[in-house]
Amino acid sequence: MPIPNVAVGRLAPSPTGAQHLGNARTFLIAWLSARAIGGRVVLRVEDIDSPRVKVWATDQAMEDLRWLGLDWDEGPDVGGPHGPYLQTQRTAGYAAALDRLIGQGLAYPCTCTRADVESAASAPHERSPQAAPAFGSRFLGEGPVYSGRCRGWRLGDRLPAEGTYCWRFRMPDRDLDVDDQVHGALRLNPRKLLGDFPLTRKSGQAAYQLAVVVDDAAMGISEIVRGDDLLPSVFRQLPLIEALGYRVPTYAHVPLVVGVDGRRLAKRHGDTRLAQFRELGVAPQQIIGWAAHSIGLIDAAVPVEPRELVEFFAWRRVRREPSVWDPGSGFQVDGDAADHARDQVVDRGKNQTAQEARDPIKQGRKQQGTQSHADGRGDRDVTAGHGADQRNEEKSQPEQQPD
Repeated sequence: MPIPNVAVGRLAPSPTGAQHLGNARTFLIAWLSARAIGGRVVLRVEDIDSPRVKVWATDQAMEDLRWLGLDWDEGPDVGGPHGPYLQTQRTAGYAAALDRLIGQGLAYPCTCTRADVESAASAPHERSPQAAPAFGSRFLGEGPVYSGRCRGWRLGDRLPAEGTYCWRFRMPDRDLDVDDQVHGALRLNPRKLLGDFPLTRKSGQAAYQLAVVVDDAAMGISEIVRGDDLLPSVFRQLPLIEALGYRVPTYAHVPLVVGVDGRRLAKRHGDTRLAQFRELGVAPQQIIGWAAHSIGLIDAAVPVEPRELVEFFAWRRVRREPSVWDPGSGFQVDGDAADHARDQVVDRGKNQTAQEARDPIKQGRKQQGTQSHADGRGDRDVTAGHGADQRNEEKSQPEQQPD
């Protein structure tokens, strides 16, 4: 059961490859967000996408996170009351949730192939950003909207042959509202913009959206921090959360790391694996300093420990634009100079926090929205917990059609 009256965040690496700079930055924000309000952190390995999982990647991810100085209160290596902490070991919970959705008439079997979906649905370029003007461009790569061809099935009807269908969720045909720590108030109709989505694969394995909602609720996660490429996921997960009677977490979708060409960080931008930086002798404090500077927490990219950033983390300081990684800048800082620069930067951050504490206007805002540490963006519920999504960044996973 969730621990009452405690904020709970999560780190949720996907063991489908090595962790990189973009992952480090998102994980740091998620960790700081929870620690800054005295919250707990859960490490959950999101290995539900079994065909893509690398056998070495789980241990490597935990090693990378500890090297960076990020710790957790529960996880595969330390145990805890909400285990197991690998999704592949939590399948019974997914099956139970699916049964509830079927019983409510909110899930139906779908025999459509990917080709069927693509031919029957609107082409991706026809999904207009005007449907969600503040963030619609993030939905353009989501694939075609499912036409609803199999929606006519009702509980009691005959099921198709085993192995020929997945289960889909019936999206509500109404506007949903989200108050995001970074993007503010968002509204859209998920059925029109996203369509009904798979809850399982044709093999019967739970799909990512179902698994993450069930796990977050079971582990008491109260805040989800992830890359803003996953913004569409919140509008799939909210209807599931409501249908299953779970507590709604707070959300923060942070800008990604991009290359100098403005495109999402990838191999074309050089080797940004954390393991590679470690092999080259880069200190983890340098990576944390770079990430903290790119976020907007400190005014220079100097080496710093995560714990030194906790006391002056606030969502109002988090930048709203992507961070640019320039491989030409590297991580080359003289040791003595770095120590001196770090002390100066950390002191400036503490002074800024102290000044804000003395400012009656800012202090009033802080008291008004302490639990959200979002500078007056609404009260944040931290009484029951919920955490942080990713497909290596939370899971940068475009909605897949069933196998």
